[in-house]
Amino acid sequence: IHPVFNKVLLSQYYDLSFPSQQRPPPPPPELIGSEPEYKVEYIVDAKLVYRKLKFLIY
Repeated sequence: IHPVFNKVLLSQYYDLSFPSQQRPPPPPPELIGSEPEYKVEYIVDAKLVYRKLKFLIY
């Protein structure tokens, strides 16, 4: 695989975000022992990557 990308397929980046749409930073994780623990509200998506299940969570 050669790491080259055709410049014709590129387009300029435009920031479309509005200040009112910015999310607040996530709270710090709770530590259970020495491992951080977060609360998951729901699972948005899941997929297999190299035979391991990966989750997109909210």
